[in-house]
Amino acid sequence: MKTKKSKRKLRLGALLLSLCLIMGLMPATVFAADAITLPVRTLEEGEMDYSAAPELTAAFIPDVAVSVGEFSEFQGLAIDYVNPMNPEWYGPVSEGYDIQVEYTVGIPLEGYSESSLSGTLTVPLPEGYDGSSARIKGGAAASSYTAATVSFPITLEAEMDYGTASMFGLLIEYKAAQAGSDTTPTPDDSETEGDSTDSGDTTPTPDDSETEGDSTDSGDTTPAPDDNETEDGSPDSGDATPAPDNREETNASPANREVVLDWNSVQNEVQTKVAEVAANSSIENVNMNFVSNVDTQVPVQVLNSIQGKSVTLAFHSGNGVALSVSGENLKNVDLSQIQTLDLTTASDVNKIPDSLVASKNAVASRQVSAKAAGEYSVDVNLHVGMGSENAGKYAHLYRYDETAKALEYCGSFQIVKNGQAMFALDRGGEYLVTVTADMISENV
Repeated sequence: MKTKKSKRKLRLGALLLSLCLIMGLMPATVFAADAITLPVRTLEEGEMDYSAAPELTAAFIPDVAVSVGEFSEFQGLAIDYVNPMNPEWYGPVSEGYDIQVEYTVGIPLEGYSESSLSGTLTVPLPEGYDGSSARIKGGAAASSYTAATVSFPITLEAEMDYGTASMFGLLIEYKAAQAGSDTTPTPDDSETEGDSTDSGDTTPTPDDSETEGDSTDSGDTTPAPDDNETEDGSPDSGDATPAPDNREETNASPANREVVLDWNSVQNEVQTKVAEVAANSSIENVNMNFVSNVDTQVPVQVLNSIQGKSVTLAFHSGNGVALSVSGENLKNVDLSQIQTLDLTTASDVNKIPDSLVASKNAVASRQVSAKAAGEYSVDVNLHVGMGSENAGKYAHLYRYDETAKALEYCGSFQIVKNGQAMFALDRGGEYLVTVTADMISENV
């Protein structure tokens, strides 16, 4: 009798769950410890932006059941086949391997309260390469593979505030397939001399990057806030490209890591670069890039190092979004009252009502969250990738006023050829970036 009651309860529970789903009392999303299918985007040779690749298969199998929401165009699996082969940005491919490929994962979650989500990631196996010897650079060998896919255990960072689980800059190395070769991985295929990996923003970057450290010598692409727009709101057509992204290394295992900046190392690199600029009059401006997918609290000591100098620091969080600070803009700023500058951003967000977004009649849009509370204590610039297909069009920035349930116009910028736009930010908050074919007329 006890067993029959248990079975009746299970049947009743299943029936109630089905009725709730049918009647709309619960979110009609996937509750999964089975595979979550990931939409795939790829960056191929000769392309400036990622393109949807529906012919490719990718999935994430979580270790626990989760509720999965609707994927945005910037979520899923982004695969960069191009930039990781540039040793100046990513370091050389490990000895014995032929290519390295970068993967960025983003999964929308509902009602998930943990800070991380572990599971198995399955990605497309590049054509002509061997799945049996594939490995995370500096980390684990593939846990399984087929003729078309390869799988690895990984841990995603989960952000409760934004309902996403993500991993940025996962580098996987492959060997070319050999006809008739033994496909059994050797013990050495699971480790390298170190355990550091390159990681960071998957946005394609200019070819004029410098080879040393995390900095690049180029024109100053981060104007002071007033350079972003004229009094009538018209955009400055200058190049809004963020400083080239030379990925910051982390000493954590890529399968279980957060991409966290070591501020002592950042301080040392910045001071070294400032000294180099001071000793070389031919270097006019320097952009230094750092990547962090967790809170980015820039210590005042770092700001002091660039104050009044022609050095710009850009902090990338992934998915084509960065915040930057220019040393020249700090020239007359009293930094003594500042302890840290919060330059944390998130781009996989959807906090602005759909009706407000739709009211702008944009050809494209995306939301960005700047997590700083209140006004910034120094001039800060926002860099946003809107896609090379929108080059020449106009990007417009709006801040969401949650109290008034309205959008405040902040300025406009003509999108440059690689799809980038740039705006001055004076405070944290929820922002909407829209794209239109023509310049709009709005008041700041």
